Amino acid sequence: MPSSSSSPSCLSKTKRSLTRSQQRACVIFSSFLLAFTYFYHQVTINSIVHNSSGAGNANASDGNGAAIRRLTSGTETNHDPKNNAAATSTSTKQRECHRHVVLTTFLCRPPSCNNNPLRQLIENNTYQIWSTLPHVTFLTMNNHPPHNNINTNTNEYNMPIFMDMFHTAMEACPHAGSYSYINGDILATSEFVETLDALMLGDRYKLNGMEFLMIGTRTNVPWKLTQHSNDANDNDDDGASYDATSDKFNFDALFQKGKLFVSNAQDYFAFTRGALEILFAEKNNNNNNGILHRLVVGRHGYDNYLVDLIYHHSNITSIDATKTVRAMHQTDERGVYSWGDRGKELEANDFDYNRKLTGKVDTWH
Repeated sequence: MPSSSSSPSCLSKTKRSLTRSQQRACVIFSSFLLAFTYFYHQVTINSIVHNSSGAGNANASDGNGAAIRRLTSGTETNHDPKNNAAATSTSTKQRECHRHVVLTTFLCRPPSCNNNPLRQLIENNTYQIWSTLPHVTFLTMNNHPPHNNINTNTNEYNMPIFMDMFHTAMEACPHAGSYSYINGDILATSEFVETLDALMLGDRYKLNGMEFLMIGTRTNVPWKLTQHSNDANDNDDDGASYDATSDKFNFDALFQKGKLFVSNAQDYFAFTRGALEILFAEKNNNNNNGILHRLVVGRHGYDNYLVDLIYHHSNITSIDATKTVRAMHQTDERGVYSWGDRGKELEANDFDYNRKLTGKVDTWH
């Protein structure tokens, strides 16, 4: 860079007092200075983001620093649901992911829902809503084409193991800031992402970089197919559609039809990456944690056991987001309990799988 003695006196003289050649030199010098400043700031920002994503220590409780690492470590891409982590995959090969990873399991495995159009609609709604939320990579587990799929381990009854789903998701998206599991019939809005981002800033809620699990109570909304609609979508009597792909779909209006469910039933679990790393590190050192890593989704009791474990954990905070995250349960003919009457169709060891592991159902605390 030219020294101050050799550079034109652009700052000490007015434009009128400069010769034409000096004015030209000032323009060139100013352009160079602006370009250098912009380049310097870009390099600095990229360096911060790179160091954050490569730090590999999400457990550090350094206030805003830990929060910044979690918020910037995910690789952001253009948000297009048709290109959200792109093609269907059955491997855990690393991929480009947003800063929040959300995963689920579906009952329908095409064409198994051909005779249940309501369930098909519900799960299509779930995929449509979650795959279009900002800053979210939405994954489905265990062979659900054409969705963005990865495989995970199951128990002997082919039920996905809860913690193994997170392990698989972390392998696929190692630099995300949060990993969440939702039931396949739960809808939410951008409030879910906004609440996570606010919590991950730490200082706003005095978390000081504390790792956390965010949970909340759902609102049950009776879901239905109606045949009297004048268009191709399924509408309620007041014109509200139950099809999330319809222009008439109105989350707010449908949510108002619902009723808040009991507080001891949870349908979404959002972990910071650091919280999961703590739980995986404790897997072989804590008997209660060892049980956690064997519980499965789709059978009752795993949610209560997890919440109780985190409630008593010294390094992970549990947060009830019911008042800021509206979680809408699309309630079909099976009722408000996902396992419902299906227990009558299952053998006892399958239906009570989690209860046999924990010795309890929902009586913790």
